[in-house]
Amino acid sequence: ENILGFIASDNIDRGTYTELWIITEYHANGSLHDYLSQSPPHQLTPADTLRMALSIVNGLDHLHTAIESCQGKPALAHCDMKSKNILVKADLTCCISDLGLALSGDKNGQVTQPPHTIRTGTKRYMAPEILDKSINYRSLLEFQQAEMYSLALIFWELLRRTSFDIESDGEVTKVLAYEYRMPYYDFASTDPDEMQMRQLVCDQERRPEINPLWRQVTILNDLTQLAEELWVGNANGRLNALRLKKS
Repeated sequence: ENILGFIASDNIDRGTYTELWIITEYHANGSLHDYLSQSPPHQLTPADTLRMALSIVNGLDHLHTAIESCQGKPALAHCDMKSKNILVKADLTCCISDLGLALSGDKNGQVTQPPHTIRTGTKRYMAPEILDKSINYRSLLEFQQAEMYSLALIFWELLRRTSFDIESDGEVTKVLAYEYRMPYYDFASTDPDEMQMRQLVCDQERRPEINPLWRQVTILNDLTQLAEELWVGNANGRLNALRLKKS
């Protein structure tokens, strides 16, 4: 339920060209990026944010897991995780869409696609090991680890758009959601190239700024700590999707 549902496919011959059609489930809220950037903003509560985050992790865990059965599936890596490729359902859970760049793995964890056909997604969300070209293009696990970094940036986008209450000296203060911003908005240009992102993420080791107020709300503090664990430079130090789901 956290992967966009496929219904059917078709093609139509237009004489001089052919239209290729994919029919999927429809979600009126649109992409997570669109949902978060609406003005006035939706008033997401910490519980809403947690529900969204968990549903995205559920979807990613399903993609990453090989299912051995007649109706099974290979292990996959999405390779373009970002808020524009996540759709928001009516109940505020999410589903992952746009698997056009996805990679599959064999039983030994080797990527089945030839290296020269692999495309690695959106530069703003690229993990350090993709930006500095140190990733092993034959290892599906390394691509899965790379998109856990991308997931941390999506968590940050959710956190910024969450409204919450802070209690101090018996008084409750309402903290409204901040204006929507894309990850690295304060460091990178509107359409950053790979070199700019490599300098920011790898050379300068910059990460999106954490709001200290998030530390004062249990759910938001926990999500912040998970994001910090996921965007570390060492890919082996990141939680995998199953471990993150349990957390």
